[in-house]
Amino acid sequence: TIIYSLSQNHFPMRKANFVPLLVVVLALCAGCLHEAKVNKKHLITVQQAADLTHHFQDSMRAILRSDLQQKNIFPIAEGFDKESLLALLEQKGCEGMRIYLGMGKDGQVRLVLVGTRKDSSDILYTDMPNGSMRTAATGTGTGSGPAIILEDGQRCPPYCSPGRNPLTR
Repeated sequence: TIIYSLSQNHFPMRKANFVPLLVVVLALCAGCLHEAKVNKKHLITVQQAADLTHHFQDSMRAILRSDLQQKNIFPIAEGFDKESLLALLEQKGCEGMRIYLGMGKDGQVRLVLVGTRKDSSDILYTDMPNGSMRTAATGTGTGSGPAIILEDGQRCPPYCSPGRNPLTR
């Protein structure tokens, strides 16, 4: 599908930049496969976070075709509320979280959060610990069914951290 989209110019990225981005995504995915074995703590300093976010913010326009550079394709960040995050992490067998990049029909890149098991596999179907199933969309349901998967975060912009923030420019 990605190749088809590229050939039809539906993918909002310059073809020349697709291969480097694909290499980065594949490297990140390869790291996910070993994550359960490494027990990495993921902690970084504010300065390291600022360096990473600034580099992305400075580079995001360059990877888009010129006609898409002002269309708010990439968010600077997305926010998720504590209740939703806890519901995701409280799923039976959940030991972590994986964040996928998705794209809405409007062309905007969105974050998709799924729980992961100890073996690093995604939790896509599950029961809640108390035996009742809750879904992110309705908050209701019973028995086996779809797991809690999060999307629809509050995009920055426009919902950015107020005041001075070292993670944004």
